[in-house]
Amino acid sequence: MVFSIALIGGKGYESADSWAALFACVIITFNGMKLFRTALNEVMDASAPQTIKDETIRMAKQVEGVLSIGKCRIRKSGITLLVDIHVQVEGEMSVMESHAIAHLVKDELINKNVNIRDVVVHIEPYHSDKINVKEYNGLSFFSYVSSIWFLLLLFDKKENTI
Repeated sequence: MVFSIALIGGKGYESADSWAALFACVIITFNGMKLFRTALNEVMDASAPQTIKDETIRMAKQVEGVLSIGKCRIRKSGITLLVDIHVQVEGEMSVMESHAIAHLVKDELINKNVNIRDVVVHIEPYHSDKINVKEYNGLSFFSYVSSIWFLLLLFDKKENTI
């Protein structure tokens, strides 16, 4: 339509052709950037959508022996997914038993989701919140005392300098 303005309008409407070409360039650039961003995400192993992550965590938690999931990273590689998951198991469990659970988690994820190509399972001991709070509070108190001691060393009362 814009191209026909220059033809129909005649003399004085010659710039309409230039404006139409500029408008076409903007559309081509916009579409090119969309395609480039999609391709760049594929090459750079972009993170998978949150819904896929939630589904993967749900499937991993269903495996017997899994008490909790620490971290879960899923990235796209081409049309497939690569999963890196931290599975928490009973702390007193033997290495053989926890290794078997890791294989069960890997098999479960690969067999239930067609797009998952590989799964790396990290086994970690499960800690209840009570243990983590005690350790954190103890470390926090130590950090607090050492910070005060350090500040007292920095300030010299005689010279009032730092």
